[in-house]
Amino acid sequence: MFKLFTRAAWLGCCIGVVMSGADALAAATVSLKAVKINGVAIPGGPTNTIDVVPGDTITAELMFSGWGNPKFDALGGGTGLVRTYQAQVAGLMGVQSSGPGRGLVLPIGWDAPLIKDFPPCDDPLYLVPNVQFGCVGTTFNASLMGSIDNPNLRADFLLFGFGSTIAVANDSLDNKWGGTIHDSDGQFDAGGAYYGGTFNLKAMPARAADGRPAMCGRFTFDLVNDRTATFICNPLTPPYCALPVLQSLVINGPPCPGIRGACCNTTTGKGVCTDDVLDTDCRDAGERFGGPGSTCATLDPPCIIPPNRIVSSNPLQCAIDARIPFLQGQPTQRRGFQSIALTFERTAGETEDGAGDYTVQTFGTGPGSPTISNVVLNGTVATVTFVAPIPTRKWSCVLHNASNTRRCIGGLPADANGDRTAAPVDILDIIDNLNGVTNPPLAIYQCDIDRSALCAPADILMEIDLLNGASGYPVANGTTLPACPSTTGP
Repeated sequence: MFKLFTRAAWLGCCIGVVMSGADALAAATVSLKAVKINGVAIPGGPTNTIDVVPGDTITAELMFSGWGNPKFDALGGGTGLVRTYQAQVAGLMGVQSSGPGRGLVLPIGWDAPLIKDFPPCDDPLYLVPNVQFGCVGTTFNASLMGSIDNPNLRADFLLFGFGSTIAVANDSLDNKWGGTIHDSDGQFDAGGAYYGGTFNLKAMPARAADGRPAMCGRFTFDLVNDRTATFICNPLTPPYCALPVLQSLVINGPPCPGIRGACCNTTTGKGVCTDDVLDTDCRDAGERFGGPGSTCATLDPPCIIPPNRIVSSNPLQCAIDARIPFLQGQPTQRRGFQSIALTFERTAGETEDGAGDYTVQTFGTGPGSPTISNVVLNGTVATVTFVAPIPTRKWSCVLHNASNTRRCIGGLPADANGDRTAAPVDILDIIDNLNGVTNPPLAIYQCDIDRSALCAPADILMEIDLLNGASGYPVANGTTLPACPSTTGP
């Protein structure tokens, strides 16, 4: 019953215990480093910054280090071992340099538009229809983009020495690599860097066919800063998954010709625009260059600081509490999710610190609607607490008014597998989880049906009681939740 990287696992692996941004440990690191240029090892070894010229090929590797000292999972049990990993590169952003008219650095094998173009294919450069990628060119070969090379022969492979399953997703420019060990063991951190995957790139020369110039300027390939995309997990049950410190790969091409236009700077807390700025001087974080010949008056969109947006939450978006809705024999003693920690793009402030900054929305057939009792800020995290637990058979969503972004959590007793339906199949999922064959393991709010703070065999019996409507609980079998609302309003 072992599974690796189903759609659910790719999107939400390791939902057991997760760290808030404030808990991240600096020692655990994943880095994207160049190891070869034109097939020749880089003098001095792997590096995060290289200089290339158009036509050069770059071999980059994912490298994991520092998870054992201190133990990355000390808060989750402290094994100091890695059993599962995943990393995703923000390729669509990386292939384009920090200003316009600078050519591209593309994954080898990518012969397609940057943004997927669906058939009919009328661009003479991309006339070949592809079921997965849309319209592509005649040399398109996604398998050349990323790989995990010779994992059984590389002693520095992150999962070397263990029976494991690995996977590479080359289904977009945002390549993804990952693997998991089959048994209950994990990789010990003996120091140094451990290999996790290969990313093959080319600094593109000029192309007359579409007027594309040769690459120049600076290109930054970031790893996706989200623990559902990039993470390491220990072998505990449930696992403790962490987002390591991320190190990007920076590729520098030849200097670009000077281009002047408007520069929008939003780092000061408000939009400040300056005309007639060299694009090379409008590259820092929070700066946006308007393009050749642009002015502050014509800048589109205008130079204003965007609202702070919600980027993640704990519990996760669409999490479902499957546990008993009240203490046995005490129907007035309701239980369930009573708070949600919202992580924002920037430090939370005056538009995130009060109940009036949010709107609570509910979706479903159950009675009741939560009311916010207070909001507590800690860096980028705003913890919203409700007066009472959220109602069952409904989604309860917290909408941030300023940004129109939201996160939703639900309650559906007996829905252990989170498929929005309480049914007998949930009994099997609890049994599989107890036997350690569910990957990733169920979260505590999915398997601790009796709310004992432990996933145990007794939860099987309570699951059956809930489905049958025994022990004073309403019949749960066949109850459902509607589709989970999106992360944006209304």
